[in-house]
Amino acid sequence: MITKKEITDMTKVKETIKAKPSKKYDFMTSLKSAQEFFKIAQACLEEYEKTNKLSSTEIIFVSATNYGLAIELFLKSILIMEGNEDIYGHNLLNLFNKISNQIQSNLIKTYTKLLDNKEQKVLYIRACLSINSKEKFEQAGPHPKRGTKLKQILKNNQNIFTMFRYMFEQGRSGNVEKFYFEYGYFNILCRALIKVSEEFLSPS
Repeated sequence: MITKKEITDMTKVKETIKAKPSKKYDFMTSLKSAQEFFKIAQACLEEYEKTNKLSSTEIIFVSATNYGLAIELFLKSILIMEGNEDIYGHNLLNLFNKISNQIQSNLIKTYTKLLDNKEQKVLYIRACLSINSKEKFEQAGPHPKRGTKLKQILKNNQNIFTMFRYMFEQGRSGNVEKFYFEYGYFNILCRALIKVSEEFLSPS
């Protein structure tokens, strides 16, 4: 994890690192913000990790929003450090596809390695918001088509930030029949993004 002191020290030697300078964006601030959103997202689910229960559905909305924003900022930071300033939008898959093939490959390898070493069995929460479909949903097993590979996680959750940030709009929560909150995979993805980001901050 990149500490505040490390970022301060690194700011003094930007000309020596691999990341390309940008007159328009500050990737140091973006990286630090991404890490803070990641921390908040994890904290939102501490009670579930300890008790296997949630006090409210809303805590999922809060955590999902923060995971989405963290992943988005990590991806945008990498784009900026590569010298690509085309970082507009919230779609996670689109942002990932803008990253160079070399860094994409590195991210996939890092994510896969972390995933293979993961001992935790429960990596997602299935939630049902419709009473009428509760029984059917409880009887259903894990969705076989979702997948766990990096690009599948990004595709399945490409609009997670925009989906969960304003759940109060027009009774949006009432329109969501069920959803998968893949928090464990988000944790692994964020860790992979941090590792790859740190490579940009090493001496060139």
